[in-house]
Amino acid sequence: MNLTEEYWDARYQQNNMPWQLDDVNPLLPHFLATYKLEKDAAILIPGAGMGTEAIYLARSGFTNITVVDIAATAVSRFTALCRTLGRSSRFRESDINKDEKLPSSSSRESAQTAAVQHDFDPNLISVLHQDFFKHTGSYDLIWEQTFYCALDVDLRDKYVAHMHDLLHDKQGTLAGVLFNFPLTEKGPPYGGSQSEYRNRLDPKFDVIEMAPTSRSTPSRLGKELFFVAQAKAQ
Repeated sequence: MNLTEEYWDARYQQNNMPWQLDDVNPLLPHFLATYKLEKDAAILIPGAGMGTEAIYLARSGFTNITVVDIAATAVSRFTALCRTLGRSSRFRESDINKDEKLPSSSSRESAQTAAVQHDFDPNLISVLHQDFFKHTGSYDLIWEQTFYCALDVDLRDKYVAHMHDLLHDKQGTLAGVLFNFPLTEKGPPYGGSQSEYRNRLDPKFDVIEMAPTSRSTPSRLGKELFFVAQAKAQ
């Protein structure tokens, strides 16, 4: 399957997003409660989609959040969600016209908007319409929200190398969620196993923990691994 920008944008335009959770994955609050992270830590969420995790982080007091997605519709919808809160988000665009009419929200987005209290500042979030592999920066934390398993399998080693490029200056942390079911050609998402993930991460990261979790949202129970890995020094 050719997982192009057009493919992902069409999925959002068609509201064909079975990966989109109605609320934040419980493993993000678990991570924040377990591992110390300064409120001004530089945080990146690649493949952020509708930005549920970014909103949660901003409402939790974190002040330096960047989200990246290749799908223009996802970026526009998330920006529109920020605007409904009465303040404009800090929005850097490549090929999206600031004056174009934003797409209407789906019922899921409307429910998410209604659930968000007016106590988070969207100016804490930088929203980028960009290919992850072209993104540059230096981060303390990159939150992996099943982005890895959405990529073409041939890109997995490139993913690990680029994650390390973004984290090694600060010996930052890659943490989050990986799917725990056999690798299949039916996807995305594509599956994987602990042994595969560890083998790919090992050259560039020290895996602090990786294990099946009982903290998943009910629809994903038994299908997720929670992991935390620290970038090795260059």
